Amino acid sequence: MAGRSANFKTQAALMLLAVLLGAALGLLAFQPLKAWLDSRQSQPEPSPIGLETINEVLDLLQEDYIRSLDTRELLQGAVTGMRVFLEKKGIEGVELPDLPEDGDRAQLQEEFTRRFLAAQVAPGVEIPELSYAALAGLVAAVKDPYTAVLDPQQFRRLSEQMSGGNFGGVGIYLENDLRRDGRLTVIEPIENSPAAAAGIQTGDWITRIDDEDTAGMDIESAASRIRGEVGTRVVLTLKRGDRDPFRVTLQRQQIHVSSTTSKMLRDRIGYLRIRFFGEDTGREFEADLDKLVAQGARALVLDVRNNGGGYISAALDVVSHFVDKGSVVVSVVNPRVERNESHRAESRKKFRMPVVLLMNRFSASASEITAGALKDLGVAVLVGETTFGKASVQSLHQLSDGGALRHTIAHYLTPNGRDIHRQGITPDVVVEAEPSNKLGGTEDEQLRAAVRQLHKLLTRAQARP
Repeated sequence: MAGRSANFKTQAALMLLAVLLGAALGLLAFQPLKAWLDSRQSQPEPSPIGLETINEVLDLLQEDYIRSLDTRELLQGAVTGMRVFLEKKGIEGVELPDLPEDGDRAQLQEEFTRRFLAAQVAPGVEIPELSYAALAGLVAAVKDPYTAVLDPQQFRRLSEQMSGGNFGGVGIYLENDLRRDGRLTVIEPIENSPAAAAGIQTGDWITRIDDEDTAGMDIESAASRIRGEVGTRVVLTLKRGDRDPFRVTLQRQQIHVSSTTSKMLRDRIGYLRIRFFGEDTGREFEADLDKLVAQGARALVLDVRNNGGGYISAALDVVSHFVDKGSVVVSVVNPRVERNESHRAESRKKFRMPVVLLMNRFSASASEITAGALKDLGVAVLVGETTFGKASVQSLHQLSDGGALRHTIAHYLTPNGRDIHRQGITPDVVVEAEPSNKLGGTEDEQLRAAVRQLHKLLTRAQARP
């Protein structure tokens, strides 16, 4: 136990660099930094998970989760997960009674072990499958939509997507909209993707993937069903507004995602959109900003609408281009374990120009870090809608088979000490608009409002002596 705890502390320190602030995105923005991924290369070959892994996850949650968790509730959730697994497999004759209501942790773990061993010897049971079923039940007992167990395939996909890599898919960003009973909702289709070509729109609710109902389905499960081999097809059933549900058949293609795009608007105003905060966002952001400056940009619209988040380090990188080195960008706090860490602006090429940041109801997590910092530090005027309100911080711990536990370890605060969890950030200039997948176009009223604000800022700057 001491060795595992020491290993955990080492990894926790490393993961602090990768505290993850992903709202639930189809892009799945909650995977470790490249430095951590590279560090895995020298680790042993993956080995199957089992009872020891369940105990490891239990330890991690109880040591580092943002609030105290009850041992019995977690292990009873694992028992429930195993029951569901056996029922789905059609396996009968395995008795898995509820855990005792009392007993210390050691006694409860002993009782759980008896049930696990009884289930693992049943005909047709594979121990890794049973273990993931138990883990799914255990993390469900936490009752936190941002805490989950990822199997190796899901974790590989996260790494792939957040690095902007090529993958077979249909090109949509998703979220579980917690304001609408967790519906699997389209944030935005990716440009030139099968989803965009089929007319899928922001705000569409995916009710079925092929023949499977999406009720209660999390993002990882949905993504694993939607993605697949290039050239194969997937059928999505969609609900849009008051329309009857309709089906769309999509052929999977190779998808490559760039996290930023930019263009020049009239009157030498640059427009730079950040789709997600990924592994390459800092480099892509600086390259786009350099390009705009070279084209004569004297002011900037920074657009994080529909951006569900990503790496805290990527948000830090973006903000560092506008503020002095050492400025507090975000604080990460967990009073239960006495964690209170400030993340400060780093040395980056500075861009001094008026900035308006565009945001909407789907701007979350790392987007809110960026908006909150630029607002509190006096850099940007915020235009649009109140943001999503996700200020919880997730970390990832890799399991022995290449899967991972994602769990909430803290909340973040803006530079002025604001906790915006479940509240969001209110814009300086409110401009409401229906969610759209045509951001940045000529009919974009929120963008027009942002440009008007920049004209005001430029006029004031010229009037100063």
